[in-house]
Amino acid sequence: MGIKYQSTNQSFPEESEARLEAILNSFNAELKTATFLFLEDSPKSGFSFRDDVSEVVLTDKQLNPQVFTAYCQRSLVPRGMAYETVINRARKFPASAFGYSITEAGKKYGQPIAALTLDYVVKNNISMFSILGSANTNGKTNSPLNRVKILKKANEGTFRDSDLSQEVNWGISSNISKNHLIPLSKIDFIKTESCGELNGPLTTYFWIPGKDPEKVKVIDGYLTKARIIAAKIKEIETSDNFKLAETVNLRPQEIKKILNGLEKQGFIKSKGRWTDERKSENVLLIKGKKFLDEYVSRVENCLADGPVLGELTEFYNYLKNTNDGQLMKDYLNKSTQLYIEASPHLNYRSSLKVQEEIIKCLKANPNGLRYNRLSENVSLRHVTFPLRELISAGIVRKEGKSKEVRYYLN
Repeated sequence: MGIKYQSTNQSFPEESEARLEAILNSFNAELKTATFLFLEDSPKSGFSFRDDVSEVVLTDKQLNPQVFTAYCQRSLVPRGMAYETVINRARKFPASAFGYSITEAGKKYGQPIAALTLDYVVKNNISMFSILGSANTNGKTNSPLNRVKILKKANEGTFRDSDLSQEVNWGISSNISKNHLIPLSKIDFIKTESCGELNGPLTTYFWIPGKDPEKVKVIDGYLTKARIIAAKIKEIETSDNFKLAETVNLRPQEIKKILNGLEKQGFIKSKGRWTDERKSENVLLIKGKKFLDEYVSRVENCLADGPVLGELTEFYNYLKNTNDGQLMKDYLNKSTQLYIEASPHLNYRSSLKVQEEIIKCLKANPNGLRYNRLSENVSLRHVTFPLRELISAGIVRKEGKSKEVRYYLN
């Protein structure tokens, strides 16, 4: 019986942004970073990685060997951080297994940056997964790189959601708020201030020439604000729901009534389409700026063969060799614990816990929230059952019909 090795490898990118994306996708989760740091010159299986991590990370979670194999197959090998080796163990009727070993790019760039990643996570007490999100997302570029691009744009100054959606070359999915802005605001990297939540029909209104805003009659009890809205549409000739929401201090339902009234009175005409877009202004906070300065900038310098590469290489060797590697193990344990706490795949929240989060969310939003916005804020796709229990208990109330339904805290 013989053993035959057949290795495959993807080269590490040459272009700077592609290099950054490769690194961010390789180290967006601490369990994946730990997998990388246990790579050696000889191929290792998912079971070997599981055993290595289990000796270092103190957890009662059952770690599946397939998780480590998936990290290698889906992230580390495609980004040039690891080789994939097919091991044939028998000459006749060969039983094949996959093994993974470190590449030269992994040694040169991956190990130093992995050390920086652990250091940042431990010192700031936050999982990289909470910052960068999942690498398994759709689009030309995925979540980790998109999150960094958003923070960089915020570093240039305040921006709106629509500013991002116009950057089509980013490959960012349409639901920017849910996928990126809400997670970044939850960890205080950016501050998002709503300019009017009008998800639903996005309608553009056109002023009819020759009409006088001062001739607008009372609409559902509003006269002054109805005329202000009419004058605004006349001034800019066309407007949409979002722009009008910024004009007066009214709730979306009230604005909609006024616009319907203006159209009935013959002052405007409308043309609409459906959207789930929201308008909000986003500002970079201190923690977000610190992440760009202390992590992203240093990673980029390292990938450009700058002086940081040498510094981080020394730091990696320091972690690896201090107290026979115990310092590295301590960093791995602390950082992976943070990932276990943050990972939705490794954690289950009880219905009571979800209810507490819903109450906290509605308390912070006294004007109420739609179902989709509420589920986004508690990071769950469905919150129907917790909401029913809260409504039955008289803690939460529901107002409106169909797509206009909003939830309020009693």
